[in-house]
Amino acid sequence: AALCTALPTCDDSRVVTGLVSASGAVRSAVDLVGIRPVRVSKNTLSASAEYSFQVAEGYERLNRIDYRYESKQNASDNTALGTMQLPARSIANFNSRITHGPYDLVLYVNNLNNNTVPAATAFAVRLNDFVGNPVSQLAPLRTYGVTFRYSF
Repeated sequence: AALCTALPTCDDSRVVTGLVSASGAVRSAVDLVGIRPVRVSKNTLSASAEYSFQVAEGYERLNRIDYRYESKQNASDNTALGTMQLPARSIANFNSRITHGPYDLVLYVNNLNNNTVPAATAFAVRLNDFVGNPVSQLAPLRTYGVTFRYSF
């Protein structure tokens, strides 16, 4: 069926016919149950750890690390090249905070492991082989900084 040509895992048994739309027109559709949408990982893990302690009288310290893992994702439904996939990736962020009364000082590092997170992949032909090269990023490379706040 023409509806299935756009999906790599679709076959004629997934086409549902005879559906009536709100306007009363009879339509056909593809049952997408069990088909993972584009840019959705099969496996995802998020974890955080936080440790706070008193440094001195009136000074509180808080250290926090956040971690996220995402397995590979389909970057497209179906193309002449087949389904393009983005690689698995992990991102870790760290911050350390010191508070004293209304003062708050935060040191942070985002993307500790300096991993790239490609948003898309360009394909180039080399000796009848397809090689994916990242062309844009969803997340910046490692960033770090200091934030100072005063609450009143």
